[in-house]
Amino acid sequence: MPHWLRAASLCDIDLVDILRREGIDAVLSTPDQARIARPTLERIMAACVRATWARQRGLHFPLVLADTFAFEYMPDMASFVSSAPTLRDAARILDLVPTLFDPGLRMRIAEQGHAARLQMQYIHQDETVQGSSPFVEAAFALCIKLSRTLQGGQSAVSSISFRHAAHEGSSACERFFGAPVSYGAPIDALWFDRAFLDRRLRGAVEALFKSSAERLEAVRQVSGAVVDAPVEGQAEVHAQLAHLLARQPELLQHDLAGMAAVLGLHPRTLQRRLRAEGRTFGQVLDQGRLHWAQQWLGSMTVEEVALKLGFADRTGFSQAFARWTGMTPAQFRKR
Repeated sequence: MPHWLRAASLCDIDLVDILRREGIDAVLSTPDQARIARPTLERIMAACVRATWARQRGLHFPLVLADTFAFEYMPDMASFVSSAPTLRDAARILDLVPTLFDPGLRMRIAEQGHAARLQMQYIHQDETVQGSSPFVEAAFALCIKLSRTLQGGQSAVSSISFRHAAHEGSSACERFFGAPVSYGAPIDALWFDRAFLDRRLRGAVEALFKSSAERLEAVRQVSGAVVDAPVEGQAEVHAQLAHLLARQPELLQHDLAGMAAVLGLHPRTLQRRLRAEGRTFGQVLDQGRLHWAQQWLGSMTVEEVALKLGFADRTGFSQAFARWTGMTPAQFRKR
């Protein structure tokens, strides 16, 4: 929900009021932990779209939502995508979409001759084209944003097809996508040249990609319980930890007992919940350390970064950084 709040602010609409009209005051106190039932979320999205159009600023809420999205609570996913050797490798993340975003959403790549497409499909029993259309637009906008980032600003997409009809925000879609858009099509899909899938990406870091893939595989292994879980409830505890560590670097000095106290849990409870999610405290802590190391190495000495991250000396930090990324801090700075 935090990126919804950011998008609403940019669109100059009152998301707080929209949420309250749906009786979701609880979300406002812990927005990063909110899970909302699908029908309610569709109503919220539709209200945001209408309110944005009413402002007459040429904006379309699903596009702004995608443009403000960041993998804040999913550092492994961010590392996986940003370090992928090719777009084909990065596309493996699509297997986790049902687990991490929506159990009823499926995204897959189909190839034929020189062409390829990324096709999106909802399998909710009560899915409608109108209800799902803004989510499809947001998902495709995010895919294009990531593709441009990975390819140095270049877009691989040659055209986009939507099942829904054109609407008031269609001109904004065409500007954002930078490619021909067709409406009333049989499928929702991004179309592109198949050759883009296997081109080497400039940000490829094989070791980081491999380690991120291993951690994401652990998530996939326990995904059945996540996918089948009710929509109401708290965020997974590893996501809560990642969120805290990404915003309060002083917490990196805490051990498991200290972080359990911050979360209001018994240390054994925290350990058990992390294990159920396929994680260890050390893995989550290392994710937080890597996040801040990458931030601080641009302006601090290696010794200063090592100390702030809780390492005894430069050597210990350098060895850990090499294990996380496959390169030394000095090599990282030269990228």
